[in-house]
Amino acid sequence: MAPRLVLLEVLLEEWLLRPLQALAAVRPVAEFYRLKRKMVDSPFRHQALLVADQFAVTFDGHLRELPGSCPLLLAQDVSAEPSFTLLLNADSHSFLLIGLNDDTVSVQKNGQVRVNCNSTVSHTFHGSRGLAVRVRANVMQLSNQNGVSVSCDLLRLVCSFTLDGWLHGRSAGLFGTNDNEAGNDSPLPDGSQAENQDRFWHSWVAGGEGAGCTKVAKQLPKAAATPISCSFLFSSPDSPLSSCFRVVDPGQFLSACGPSPSKTPCRLAHAFVHLCQENYVPLELPAKCLRL
Repeated sequence: MAPRLVLLEVLLEEWLLRPLQALAAVRPVAEFYRLKRKMVDSPFRHQALLVADQFAVTFDGHLRELPGSCPLLLAQDVSAEPSFTLLLNADSHSFLLIGLNDDTVSVQKNGQVRVNCNSTVSHTFHGSRGLAVRVRANVMQLSNQNGVSVSCDLLRLVCSFTLDGWLHGRSAGLFGTNDNEAGNDSPLPDGSQAENQDRFWHSWVAGGEGAGCTKVAKQLPKAAATPISCSFLFSSPDSPLSSCFRVVDPGQFLSACGPSPSKTPCRLAHAFVHLCQENYVPLELPAKCLRL
């Protein structure tokens, strides 16, 4: 009888208990959004994300930490007739400088938006080639007829950069290449691929490779109070972001947190929520992050 009982236990474990355990681990909401994204996703739009001057999410979804306050070329049109340029930390006042044909739009570190170096946009500005800049409730939205659009949260300095499908493969910079090929997401100005991340960001420092810019380790305050932890946000099944874990990989966000400034978890949460919303998952920023 003993061998039969052992065999029965093995069969019960293999055929019944393990499938039930696997089923219990499935989060139905997360699976629903993963399948929905696969059904409605479109390859005809490319988007990258800038999170303050701390992180960037490339066109292919790679999260990268930025090297401090260096002036960095995020994206530029590499076609024969360049139509856009994005520059981070162009000067002491500018957070993001956007060059579009005959116009220049600057998102200032104090939250103001200036056009062509002098005009401050309080509501709406219209420029050449269909350029429209709108500022409402601490959000700037920019678009033009060439298929370029930028949206910025002026309080948190989180900006998305979107290119329409007909600009496929025309962008190079720290945001990578907008060609839906994850394997070439670290381009150098000469078109080759960087062998490591330091070489990659170093090559896109404005003013020439390096330009005297060095990657400085962030100095953290001794008692930096964090309103919410990264481990809870990006790994806990009870996280308010968990319904999107099967759509946007939370692992790279968790890895990026590390020993970082106290605002980092919520900045990363803001980026994660934005990416989830772009992938049709209706998430909201955690309540604790809204207070920052």
